[in-house]
Amino acid sequence: MVAIPLALALIVGEPSPVSPPAEATATATEPRQIVVGVIEGGRLDAVAVVQALRGHLADLDVGPAVEARPAAALAEPLGWARERLAEGAFAVVWVEAAAGQGSAVYLLLGAPERLYTRHLDTPDDPLETREILGVVIRGLVASLAASEAPADMEVIAVPVPEERPPSPAPAPPPAPAAPPKPAPAPRLRLSLGLGYAGSSYAAQLPWGSGLGVELGVLGRRGLVVAVGGAGLLHPPLTPELGQQTRDDARLRLGRVGFTVRVGFRVPLGARRRFFVEPAVVGRGEAIVWRPTAGSQARGGAGLRVALAPTVGLGLQLGRGFALVLAAGLDLWLRNFDLVARTPVGTTPLVRPPTVGATAGLGLSWVR
Repeated sequence: MVAIPLALALIVGEPSPVSPPAEATATATEPRQIVVGVIEGGRLDAVAVVQALRGHLADLDVGPAVEARPAAALAEPLGWARERLAEGAFAVVWVEAAAGQGSAVYLLLGAPERLYTRHLDTPDDPLETREILGVVIRGLVASLAASEAPADMEVIAVPVPEERPPSPAPAPPPAPAAPPKPAPAPRLRLSLGLGYAGSSYAAQLPWGSGLGVELGVLGRRGLVVAVGGAGLLHPPLTPELGQQTRDDARLRLGRVGFTVRVGFRVPLGARRRFFVEPAVVGRGEAIVWRPTAGSQARGGAGLRVALAPTVGLGLQLGRGFALVLAAGLDLWLRNFDLVARTPVGTTPLVRPPTVGATAGLGLSWVR
C-alpha cells in the first residue's frame, strides 16, 4: 500500500466518573499519559488501525493519545516521540510495517532515554493484523500503566542524530589590492640654485650686484648643506681729496665670494607650498681691484671672512622648482681698508664697516 501522510490525533479514555469526595480527590494520582502512534505504509492502514486501537484502549485509565504518522525512516518517528516525552508523556509506543513480513512495535521511555522494539508475525489479512496489534499494544500499555517493565521487547541502541558540521563560512571576498606604496624619498636629494646675488660694501661703493650659484644636498628631515659662489661688480671708484678728484688713482673693484651654508628647510601651510629656510653661512670674499684707463694706481687683491646668519623664504613651483628670496647679515671677522698706491704716494679709498648685508633672489631645483 502506498504511504499516505496523515495527521490524526485521538485522546482515548473512559468517561469521567462521578466526582469523588474532596478527600478522595486529594489522594488520587493522575494517570500516566501514554502516546500511541501508527506509521502509515506497507500493509498498515493507519486510519483503520487507529480506529481499532480506540476500542482496545478505551477501558484503560491511562488516557493514551493515538496518532497516525506518515511513513518515514526511524529517525523521524523517534524525533516525534522525543517531542511527546518533552510535552509530558510517560512513554511513546508506535507500530509500523516491518521491512519483510509482519510488523514492528517500538517503545521509547525517558529519564534515561531507552528504546525497545518487538517484531510481530502478522498475517496478510488486514483485519487479523489489526486485532493482533490491538491485543499486543493493549497489553504493553497496561503493563506500562502498572509500572511494569516491557516484556518480550529487545533494547536497541538509541540512534544519535548525526551532527552535521556547520557549513563553512563563505570565504570573504578578496581584499582589493592595496595601491602600490610610493617609493620612499631618498635620504639625500641634490639641490641646485641660480639667481641674483647682492651685497653691501662701503659708503663709497654701497652695493655690489652679480650672479650667484649654489650646489648642495637636501636631507629627508630638511637638513640643507650647500656650497656656493658669487661674482659682484662695482662702478669705478674715484678717490676725492677735498674738492679735487684723483683720476690718476681711479680703480675698478670686483668681488668674488665663496660660501658654505648649513640650515633647515621647514615646510609651511597644509599644502606645503611655502617653506622657510634659516641657515648659518660662512663667507669668504676675495676683493680684486684694477686701475682704469689713465690711472696710475696699482692693482691688488685681498681676502676677508665673515659669518652670516641668513633666512630664506621659498615658494614651490612644481617639478622640484622653487622661487627663493634670501637675506642675511654679514659679520666680518677679518676685514681690511682699501688704498690706492700711486707713484706719488698712497691714497685711502675705502674703509668697509664690520657689519654688512646680503640679499638674493633666484630659482632652486631639487632632484
